[in-house]
Amino acid sequence: LLLGMACFNFMNISVASSTKRLKEIALRKVMGGIKKQIIQQFLVENILQCFFALAFGAILAYFLMIPAFDHMIPQMELKFRSYEPESLVIFLLSLLLVIGIISGSYPDFYISRFEAIAIFKGNQKFGSGNFFSRAMLGVQFFLATLTIVGCFSLTDQSIHLAEKDWGYNPKGIFSFYVYSQEQLDKLEKEITSLPELKHYTTATNLIGRGIPLKSIEYENKKISARVFGSSENFVETMQLRLLKGRSLTD
Repeated sequence: LLLGMACFNFMNISVASSTKRLKEIALRKVMGGIKKQIIQQFLVENILQCFFALAFGAILAYFLMIPAFDHMIPQMELKFRSYEPESLVIFLLSLLLVIGIISGSYPDFYISRFEAIAIFKGNQKFGSGNFFSRAMLGVQFFLATLTIVGCFSLTDQSIHLAEKDWGYNPKGIFSFYVYSQEQLDKLEKEITSLPELKHYTTATNLIGRGIPLKSIEYENKKISARVFGSSENFVETMQLRLLKGRSLTD
């Protein structure tokens, strides 16, 4: 949403700022310049502007914004990188080309269609009076409103999820993935020697990790439930509050 607002805003600014270059466009057309050449010139200029903006934004994010965010929220550690440096370079170059071309396409095609005679006579209507310019401005305000409302909604939802009672106690619980019985045996041998350990259990999945729905038969009725296997002490370890039934046994 922020990137979309920036693009629409940049398009409006590009159209408005081009009033200072109308005579340049008219003179180029009089001297034999064609519409394609003018479009190419403005597209290249637009991509160069986006390149400098991207470089400045990357430097600002790396040295100022990301460290400040990590300082405010130490639980989340942002990284200005991807798993592979090549993918980060490809992403930034793709972002540059896509944003540069999309944000500059309308101003370039709009400006290049001006007639040289109308420009020299001063009869060329320009800027905010254009329907498409007004439409872009309206979309920009719509995205701004949507962003503000979305921020408040997501913040409220995050607070609700953090304070919600999930029916078990997630605090003080550590989970480890193992991929063989040998790894499980080694892990059990290590953790059972820890005096701080109160309970431990094994399971084929973890609560909240995308357990698929399955159809099961219960009391002669077919119901949909999220099923995964576990050993004893699962209820005690997770501190589950059962609505019905009992804890697992051997």
